[in-house]
Amino acid sequence: FCAPGAQRCAENAYQQCADDGSAWVELASCVDSGEVCVTGVGCRPCYPDLRTCDGLDILRCRPDGTGTDVIATCADDPTAVCFAGDCVNACALAADARSYEGCEYWAVDLDNAVVSTFGAASAQQFSVVLSNPGILTAEVTVELQCDAEDAANPAYGCTDGAPYVVAGPFEVGPGDLRVVDLDAREVDGSTSPELNDGPGTFVSRRAYRVHSTAPIIAYQFNPLENVGVFSNDASLLLPREALDDRYLVLSWPQTLALTDDALTNGGIDLRAFLTVVATEDDTIVQVDLATDILGGGGVDAASAGDTIEVHLDRFGVLNLETDGFDADFTGSRVRGSHPVAVFTGSEASDVPRFDTLSERSCCADHLEEQLFPEIALGFHFVAVKSPLRGQAIRDAGWDVPVVPDEPEYWRILAAGEDTLVKTDLPPPNDTFLLQRGQSVIFASERDFVIDANKPIAVGQFPVSQQATGIPSTLSGGLRPPGGDPSMIVVPPVEQWRSSYLFLVPNKYAFDSLLIAAPATAELRFDHIPLQNVLTCEYEPMGTLPTGPGDADVEYVAIRCPLSWAGPDGDGNQDDGVHLLESVGGEPVGLIVWGWDSFVSYGYPGGTNVSPINLD
Repeated sequence: FCAPGAQRCAENAYQQCADDGSAWVELASCVDSGEVCVTGVGCRPCYPDLRTCDGLDILRCRPDGTGTDVIATCADDPTAVCFAGDCVNACALAADARSYEGCEYWAVDLDNAVVSTFGAASAQQFSVVLSNPGILTAEVTVELQCDAEDAANPAYGCTDGAPYVVAGPFEVGPGDLRVVDLDAREVDGSTSPELNDGPGTFVSRRAYRVHSTAPIIAYQFNPLENVGVFSNDASLLLPREALDDRYLVLSWPQTLALTDDALTNGGIDLRAFLTVVATEDDTIVQVDLATDILGGGGVDAASAGDTIEVHLDRFGVLNLETDGFDADFTGSRVRGSHPVAVFTGSEASDVPRFDTLSERSCCADHLEEQLFPEIALGFHFVAVKSPLRGQAIRDAGWDVPVVPDEPEYWRILAAGEDTLVKTDLPPPNDTFLLQRGQSVIFASERDFVIDANKPIAVGQFPVSQQATGIPSTLSGGLRPPGGDPSMIVVPPVEQWRSSYLFLVPNKYAFDSLLIAAPATAELRFDHIPLQNVLTCEYEPMGTLPTGPGDADVEYVAIRCPLSWAGPDGDGNQDDGVHLLESVGGEPVGLIVWGWDSFVSYGYPGGTNVSPINLD
């Protein structure tokens, strides 16, 4: 019952109580008119006195709700944007959001392979690539902290211990991209990028700091381009505000090592690494080791189960490296007295791992990725397999066989005790019970979903070329672009976003988007419906729970080729900055992956880094 003649707003409709008080009668639907319901007034374009934004302008709704007027602008402050009707510092807003967008990043030239047969991948161009997702022009500088070697370099002319700007200030406009080529800074202690004469494990001041006056997105490429390179990968960088002081390490084993056993002696040490970067002075870093490490550079050799402790100042880098066949940092724990950036990977590794060389699928490739902090690990994942390389290459005009059951390798790492992990794969990969720091590696020939009762980390590892069945050489001496391994840390569903501004690097023969989305999601690519601009493969997947009492969500895997190249050079290239949007706001996941001859790269197209795991 209601008071006769009384009026109210309900579900954005204006209602009045019937004369007999028996029911509410709708007078107008504000939804139909695209307006809002204002109590005592009816449908209006806006709520009286509510402040909103139009670009950089601040608007206020008139007292009668008939429209808005500009009352101020944020355009006079180059660091401010309009948010919720007020001028807010854009960098502070990005820091609160804790995503892959930010104003300060830490990049590091991670250890890469030096192989006598092919040369030094570590000597190729290391670069940071920046893009601007906002409406403000960003002014960016890249700096290092001079060490004794830098101070002796006439090109720098800096003082030992002092910051030194190596690039900038330069502007990156809204929607623009900037490639910043940087000098090699060997974190393994080598005296030259052409040599592998460092101790491996090493403490240095060899990080780069990227600072911007407005939020940007940053990637590092090691090296930048595939041309003439045999070992590379890339990392999505996380801004300082998204970092934390606690990490659980997900990585991949060292597969090539000098050993005394003919069954495992690969004739060369291409080591796995764990690299920690300090973002503040007086940072105490502790690492609980899951594997033996080399000693060197101020750090003693240590064994699995040991804890090492190192003091780092800002720009400081602790680089740890493995000391044997199948040595693996996975399960190690990193703690800092201040937030740190943590990277992991290897100079070059094969995928899959093997117990003896007779089982090896050639060839190895550089692996690297920046890790998510432990507080950002999630419970639900949608694992979208990379496209069949043989099929993609054949479709581009190469005469290569297609292996329909080409595998992809996955690694799941538990962050809690008694972690029950369930997938929709067939046994034995349907259920795993893991303790904290334990992990499992398995292959899958299809997409799948993952549901865990406690936080986990998930790694995706596309395989070496030989495992795809693509020959290294065709008749006439042609070398098909068969790719090799890369390492991707997969964001959980809990960290997905509804929009991604992302980069596709230049000069790779094949680039693809791997999209995980609710089956109901409507997607746009560069403001155009996805299905109208890209020829994508859609594969229905399983379901995941969303919460107590809520219906499970059904997912779809979407694989979209962006670039391809045939043996005569014909094909398509769609490199550069792109935008993926979910029209209805449903969060989706995005991986960017590509390959060429001997090399691959892969990284998340973006992610939130919200603190969802606080135990």
